[in-house]
Order: sequence, then C-alpha cells, then structure tokens
Amino acid sequence: MKKSIQYLDNIIRAVSENIYYKKNKLFDKTDRICEYVSEELQKLVVFLKEINDEKLQQQFMELMEKNDVYGGEFLKIVCKIKEYILSKYKTDASLYCGKNLDLLLKKDKKLYEYVIDSRLSCGSEERKYQIDWNRIFDISMIIEKEKREKINICSFGNPWQEALLYAHSINDNADVCIIFGFGLGYHIQEMAAMYPNMEIYVLENDIEQIRTAINYRNMTDILANRRIHIIYCNEILEYAVNLESIIQKYDRDIIDCKMWMPSVKAIENNELKELLEQYKISFFSMEYFENDLIRNFDNNISLNDDNIDDIRKNVIGKNVILIAAGPSLENELVSLKAVLESNERQNICVICVGKISRKLLENKIKPDYIAVTDAKDSTRWQISGIEDCGIPLLYLSTAASNVVSSYTGKRYIAYQNGFEKAEKMAEIKKNTLFDTGGSVATFVIDVAIRFKCKSLICVGLDLGYAGESSHALGVGKKIVDKNRLKKVEAVGGEVIYTNKNLDLYRKWIEKRVSNEKNINMINASHGARINGMEEKSIKDIFRKKYEVLAVIPARSGSKSVKDKNIRLIAGKPMIAYSIEHALKSPSINRVIVSTDSEVYANISKEYGAEVPFLRPDEYATDTALDIDVFKHALSYLKEEENYVPDIVVQLRPTYPIRDIQDIENMIKYLIEHPDVDSVRCVAPAKEIPYKMWFMDQDGLLEPIMKDIPECYNMPRQQLPKVYYQNACIDVFRTTVVTEKDSMTGDVIAGYQMNENYDIDTEEDFIRASESIKRGL
Repeated sequence: MKKSIQYLDNIIRAVSENIYYKKNKLFDKTDRICEYVSEELQKLVVFLKEINDEKLQQQFMELMEKNDVYGGEFLKIVCKIKEYILSKYKTDASLYCGKNLDLLLKKDKKLYEYVIDSRLSCGSEERKYQIDWNRIFDISMIIEKEKREKINICSFGNPWQEALLYAHSINDNADVCIIFGFGLGYHIQEMAAMYPNMEIYVLENDIEQIRTAINYRNMTDILANRRIHIIYCNEILEYAVNLESIIQKYDRDIIDCKMWMPSVKAIENNELKELLEQYKISFFSMEYFENDLIRNFDNNISLNDDNIDDIRKNVIGKNVILIAAGPSLENELVSLKAVLESNERQNICVICVGKISRKLLENKIKPDYIAVTDAKDSTRWQISGIEDCGIPLLYLSTAASNVVSSYTGKRYIAYQNGFEKAEKMAEIKKNTLFDTGGSVATFVIDVAIRFKCKSLICVGLDLGYAGESSHALGVGKKIVDKNRLKKVEAVGGEVIYTNKNLDLYRKWIEKRVSNEKNINMINASHGARINGMEEKSIKDIFRKKYEVLAVIPARSGSKSVKDKNIRLIAGKPMIAYSIEHALKSPSINRVIVSTDSEVYANISKEYGAEVPFLRPDEYATDTALDIDVFKHALSYLKEEENYVPDIVVQLRPTYPIRDIQDIENMIKYLIEHPDVDSVRCVAPAKEIPYKMWFMDQDGLLEPIMKDIPECYNMPRQQLPKVYYQNACIDVFRTTVVTEKDSMTGDVIAGYQMNENYDIDTEEDFIRASESIKRGL
C-alpha cells in the first residue's frame, strides 16, 4: 500500500496548495495544480482497482462525486481515505525512510552520519519529543522542554497551509535565503516550490527534528534539490562560521534571512537563542552574528574616538540634508551643488551614507559628515581612497572596525539601542542611544531628529528602484527582473518597484517621523512615497526670492529716427511700453531707466520707472557698448545704494510689443538652470549663413561657412537650423557683467520668439502702431 500512500500524500499537499492559492486569488497557479491532482488521481484509480476493498472503493467514489473541485471537502475525504489505509493495512509510518537516507547519503555524507547516529541528541535529558499524526495524517512534532514548556514544531492541523503562509513572507527579490530552523521541513518544501531558483540555506541545531523528517516524511523534493543546503550546527561557533561562509559568497542585497520560530523557541542554549531572535524583524535590521559585533565594538572602543554627541551643536536648528545612494540622487546633483555653493550653506548640515561618499566628492559635493553602520568587513570599499579627505566620520559602535580604523580623519562613535554592550557604555558615559532602524540612512534620520534639526531633507532615499539601477552614480547594479518586486506608491502619486526590505525601512521611517511636529520632514527623493514627509525638490526647498532688476537703456541721440525712444506710438511714448512690461512682470522687483537726458528721465518717472542717475556722456554715444552701460549702472547701484541684484533683465525701449510671459519664462529658466549664465531671445533666421559669401575687391566669392562641404549647393532643408538674436529681451546674471566683463557669459541659452517689433525706421513705427491698435 506504500504506493497509494505516496499518491495520497501528493494529492493532499497539492489540494492544500490549491486552497491557499484560490483564497489568495492566484488562479494562474491553481490551473497547474488541478492538472497535477488529476494525474495523481488517475494513478490512484489504477492502483485501487487491483485491491478488492469495498469500503475503500466506496470512499473513492464519494471523493470523485464531490462538487468543490479540489477544495476543503475534497481534502477531508482524501485524508479519510489515507487514515483508512494506514489503519486497516498497518502501513509502516517510516515508509519513506529508506529512500530519504539514500538521497541524503548522496547529498551530504556528514549530515547522513549525524542522522543515523542515535547517540547524537540535543538539549538536556528532560527534553522530550512527541511525534504524532496531524489532521492530514502526516507527521507533526511537539518538543517538551524543561519546566514542561511545550512547543509545536509545526501545525497539528494542516502544516502545508502554515508552510505556504511562511513561504509567501520571503523576500521575493532575494536570490538567497538563510533559514534558522528546519522544523520538519514543510516550510522548506513550499519555499523551494514557490522560489525554484533560490539558494536556500537551512541552519538547525536540533538533529532530532531533521532525523524525524527523514524517518517519517517524503523529503525527496528537498534531498534531491541541489539548491537546498541543510546545515547542522551543534554550537554557536558553528553558526558563526557557517553564516560567514554563506554571506561572503553573495552580495547582501540579494540575501534574505528568516526564522522558523518554533525551532528557534525550542533552542535551549539561551545565548544562541538570543542571537538568532535578533534577526526576527529583518536580516538587514541586525548584523549577522554576535561574535563579529563584539569584535567590532571592542576594537572601535579602543580607538578612544569622541562621541557623536559632540556634533549636536552643528545639527541643532540646522537644515539637515541626508544624502542616500538611491538612483534619483542623480536628478538632484546640480541643484544640490548650487545650494551648497550658495549663502544657504551656513544653515545646512550635510550627512551622506558611506556608499555614495566617494562619488559625491568626485562631483565636487563635500558633505559635513560621512556615516557608516555596516558590520561587514567587505564594506571597506566605501571609503577606499578618501580615508584622508578631511570629512569627519560618524560610525555605529558595531560598524566594521577595519573600515573605521583605516579612516584617518576625525571620527565620532555612536551607541545604539538593542546591543547590550553599547547600551551599557552609553549609560556609563551618559551618551545618547540611537535607534538604527536597520540601515545607515535610518540611523542618520534618528540622529538628526534626536539632535533637534530644523528640517530633515532626504535626497536619494528612494526606498525603491527609481529607474533601472539599484543605486546612483554607478554604485549599484542594474535591475533586470522586476517580476519578484512589489509596487508601492511613489512620490507624485505614481508607482515604483521596491522589495520587502526597503519597504520595511520605509515603514520604520514613517513611524519614526509621525510624532515629530517641530521638525520639517521633507522627502526630496524621487522614489517611494514616505507618509509624514512633505514632497519637494531641492530646488524648490531652497528657492530663494531672487532680486531681479530690469534695466531699460534709453539714450537720447538716435540718428535713424529722432528721439524715437520717446516718440508717441498709439498715444504713448515708446519707452512707456517697456516700462509697463517690466512693472507687470511678477518676477521683476525693480525697474530703472539708464538715460543721459533729463527729458527722458522725467517721462520715465511719469510712467513708473526709477531714474537714480543720469548716464555719463561717454556711455551715451552711438558707439558705446552695452557692457559699459550696464557696468556703470550696476556699479552705481552698489556704491551708492549697496544694491546688488541677482539677475538683470535688459528691455530695449525699441520693442513696444512684448508678451509678459516671455519675460517670466526667461527669468524662470535662468533660475532653474544654475549652470547657465544668460538667456537670449532668438528667432529662426530667414537668411542662413550657409548660403552667404564674402566677396573680395576682385569680385571673387568665399563661403562664410566651411564646416559643411559645398553647403551653398545643398537644399536648405538638409542644413542645420540657425537662429538670429532679436534683442527683444536679454536676461543674465549680475556676475556675468561684474565678474566676467560680458553681457552673455560662457553658457548662453536661447529662448525662441517668432514675432518681434524692433523700431528702427518709419515703416517700423507704422507697423507697430497698427499692431498696438489691434490689441496685439
């Protein structure tokens, strides 16, 4: 009857999975499972036909007549059939043992020897094991520890349902999972089924749990799977050695770590139990094993570094910018650099995570502090090459001591909650204790809050994958497979991919900031939405009220049209239109007219402009340059009024028709592009230089443009589009004039304007006048 039991066990597991997936609406899995159950039922039919057992045949007919296709009622009858066979035919409960041992010997000879060695046990003599059938007539176990404490190692109901819930909790973005606790293997089997490509390492200190599973359960799918590694650890040192061996093989980002809590609770070694229970929330929220933490702590304490409390004075009341390594950091680099080079810098404290520190320095962004918390020695690369950069290092007391000691600059140590030696040291020295939150970024957030910053501004704290990479500036890896990632709400209301560990950090942050009413919490990242944080870009946070000066240059000596700047056009002096344009522009704070004429000055004042000076004659000739006019105006305002604008707008009075929005757009562009020196109005050129020539005194032609061979013979459509400057509006930074002795600077942006009304002839006057009357 062994074959029938195997078929029934396969059906019971598959139907249990079907019920679970149906409940969770994962219908793509249920179709496959139903096909498998049908196949196993057909095998069972063939087998049962050979047995002359009327009651068994009757139960099977009842099973086939069930309406709930492979549901709960169906499962009950299958279990009833199995119970009947076990009882009537005295089937050996250890029917799987022989095959399991053969497979184990091939898989792991050392573990095989441990299993067959009956002298090997776990715990005290008072420890008792109770093995019995569960509701689906598979094996379950109860361990009775000293003081009669009883622990169910797995469910006595349906352990497959319990195992499915557990497997579903695994980080589906992980490629490797470390499990503390083998139990009887149900959860390992379902993990392997749910994540067939995952490397699974199972560490267990109770050989009896492994032995029981080998003796009484069908373990073929575990023992024949090369991706499943069962490691027996009898002592705490063996845990440490095996853990380090596993961890050194893989990048931390792809590892998840879980506990089978019944097995952990059954541990009698309290030191080991306490160590493993530190991993309960998340593998990333605690370090790997106690020996390394203690070693790091002892080594770090011996350095006699100052405590992080000493930097409180540099944080309190400041705008703390946390720079993390998320991909969206790249979007904020230009704005971040501009802010840190501005007058705002004195009110800002910048703390960056170690992973991104080198890249920031390469981009000329210098933080105030670099923070590290990782206990792993292999994180040494984070500060390699910048050990003597002069930026103080903030480090957790259990951070990798080889990383800390190699840093030659100023260092500050921080003590954390949850690590006993750190807690005791903080108590002795009366230092602040910090909550780490499981990552370096969450640790920095806690520091900023405890030290009462004015604002906490998070940059690059994506807590998800904003783009195709895991981190910014080439530090991370490319995200190829998103099937195992989850979607969460992103900044701006869209969605972003993340994994379960990053989502844990997000929830920790939300909880940490929820009760802090006196600190401005700002998420300047472009990743996952963090409830409780205002969403703003760095540019918007530090957007200052720029001082924008409009200058209207209007000399009195026009030769083409006499006094054209004050000539009436549609009932008003022409200069009045430019004054009105400037006054109506919301971004312009002040409007002045630079003129050499008392008459022009009086008219300008009448229409609302200031005329703080009369332009000297040498700057009012028809050969005078714009740069001289503006150097004089800006110099006068600084010397006489101590007034220095950030931006200057030149509005020539010969353009009586302008769109105010064009002025606003050009100012806005300059503000939003700190690398640009000036913005000039341009329009598509009607005549292009590719069709133009120089002609010498003998009448011979030479093309102006020579970069394209015989461009003068090419169709216009195949030539580059060119623009001419129309001089209607010029916007530039004050420093371009005062420091670069230029009206444009080095980086010039163009603002396309198709229509312009430059007044230079009588015909221009007539055309503009008609346009103004038509309301243009």
